[in-house]
Amino acid sequence: DGSDFYGETHPAMVSLKTGKPVYNKKMGVYNPQKHDYNWININSIPKFKKNQTKPYEVVATFEDITEREYTKKELKKAKKQAEENEAMLKAAMDNSQAGIAIADFPSGRLRFVNGAGLAIPNKSFKELVENVEIDKYVDEWQVLHLDGTPYDKNEVPLARAILYGEQFSGEFIIRRENNEDRYVLANAAPVLDSHGEQIAAIVIFLDITERKHSEMRLQKKNEELEAAEEELKTSNEELQGLNQQLKHQKEEMKKAKEKAEESDRLKSAFLANMSHEIRTPMNGIMGFSQMLQERDFPKDKQTKFLDIIHSRTQHLLNIINDLVDVSKIEANQLTLNFQQFCLNDVLKELYRVSDNELKVKEKTHVQLNLNKSMDSQNSYIYSDPGRFRQIMDNLLNNAIKFTHKGSIEFGYELTPEGRLLFYVKDTGIGIPGNEQENIFERFRQSESTTNRRYDGTGLGLTISRNLVELMGGKMWIDSTEGEGSVFYFTLPYKTQQATGKEEVKEEMVDETEGEGKTLLVIEDDPTSLQYMKALLEPGGFNIVACTTGKEGYETFLKHLEIDLILMDIKLPDTTGLELTRKIRSSADKGDVPIIAQTAYAMSEDVQKSIDAGCDDYISKPIDIRDLLRMVNKHI
Repeated sequence: DGSDFYGETHPAMVSLKTGKPVYNKKMGVYNPQKHDYNWININSIPKFKKNQTKPYEVVATFEDITEREYTKKELKKAKKQAEENEAMLKAAMDNSQAGIAIADFPSGRLRFVNGAGLAIPNKSFKELVENVEIDKYVDEWQVLHLDGTPYDKNEVPLARAILYGEQFSGEFIIRRENNEDRYVLANAAPVLDSHGEQIAAIVIFLDITERKHSEMRLQKKNEELEAAEEELKTSNEELQGLNQQLKHQKEEMKKAKEKAEESDRLKSAFLANMSHEIRTPMNGIMGFSQMLQERDFPKDKQTKFLDIIHSRTQHLLNIINDLVDVSKIEANQLTLNFQQFCLNDVLKELYRVSDNELKVKEKTHVQLNLNKSMDSQNSYIYSDPGRFRQIMDNLLNNAIKFTHKGSIEFGYELTPEGRLLFYVKDTGIGIPGNEQENIFERFRQSESTTNRRYDGTGLGLTISRNLVELMGGKMWIDSTEGEGSVFYFTLPYKTQQATGKEEVKEEMVDETEGEGKTLLVIEDDPTSLQYMKALLEPGGFNIVACTTGKEGYETFLKHLEIDLILMDIKLPDTTGLELTRKIRSSADKGDVPIIAQTAYAMSEDVQKSIDAGCDDYISKPIDIRDLLRMVNKHI
């Protein structure tokens, strides 16, 4: 017990005095080297002589039981620790929000289910443990897949762990007796002993019903928001391109916050830039028009002012065309008009226009060169000449804008693969490497701030690359900042044998003889009507003007001498296409030439006009030369 004993209390002395043996008396002997006790077990046996009651000696045995004593202490301590651990584990399991169930192997009888586990199927422990067979778990718990179909009896997570020793991790449904579904996230696994033999199975499961319901509500709300967004997007056809961009930005916002912030910055820069781009040419148009109205200038100054007005008007029209093209590209409605044309003729015309542009911008010191690698006969290709010209115009205008000295060279060559490789090379300011790919994105420019040195919408290269890809090629750039840039693009070399002349000369239309010719102009816009009269009457044409479809048809029936009709597509009481069909069905002179004119600029409008019976089509704003050329063609 830890108290000291010496002398008479020593077991040997006790046996010597009392004559009685002492067994298994434990005593501690202090060991100064270990600073602890060595425990000894003592047995003391007295020895007697014959007929003597008092022993004459005592035999004592000593056994060192130190190790055994410490082992007993450790076992006692371990037992106490195990009991404490078990109590804490049981408390943790009982108070856990996750359900825990343990089943014996191989019977499947439930050994333990905590409170959270009982709450999910809404069963008592007694009801659960009565189900000895595994398949009864399925019937009693009604375990279902997430789509509502029942689990196969042997595929329930706990059953798989018991029957096959498999692990399971996933979600399923437990349907209560009142048909209430509880969504469960579970992990099941076999329990093995120290020899690797299965002795039980354990499943830990968590009721995630509220989380699932929240997800469903969020998903429904998201679907409603998406439906509302789609409805808003389709409510206005003129905003279709912008809605596409906003939708694209929304998708990008989900992927990365940084990219969304970049998109917002670009949008703000574009709107500010677009306001500048529209107001700048309008300022020139309004300013010089007002000056011409208020003062009489010499002929040369009048010509100069009118050239500026025309140039600024063309610039404004280019901006509108770019916006329309971007909208059509985003809506996947841009169509191409493939036909046979002479590539060399188009390039020579581009050279003439670019050379004149250099003069207008006072850059005559910049040398302009054209490289044609084939003769005119072999340069006939099958493609869209209008879109090809648009691509080259964009690239040449950029080269002129950003080149202040040196040269600009453009042209083409036939590659060994049988494709046409076009290029526009300049010695301008060049583009930094980190911005070269960005310039092909919508509204992106090498400079995007309000204090930019160069004008432009940032749409030209985007449109050009899309057009090249639609025409079967690809576009790329090679540029060095401070040295210049080269824009390349390829097109398929498709050709047919040219018929007749190698070059098509532009028809001269400065003078139009209209003496004795009567034109019926059906146009509801007073300004456009006045423009037509001012343009055609000096050529000797007799102009009969009508502002409605009804008036136009009645006039057509009364004036059989009409030689040509200029038909506006949009009229207040009908459409020009319907009126054209009506005229074509007329018995008297239903074959009169009809030229459709409209402010609509979609390529499909051309085909609609032709299908309705029009002989030709011209879009507003109407170019004087184009109109006179077309009138001459059909009279």
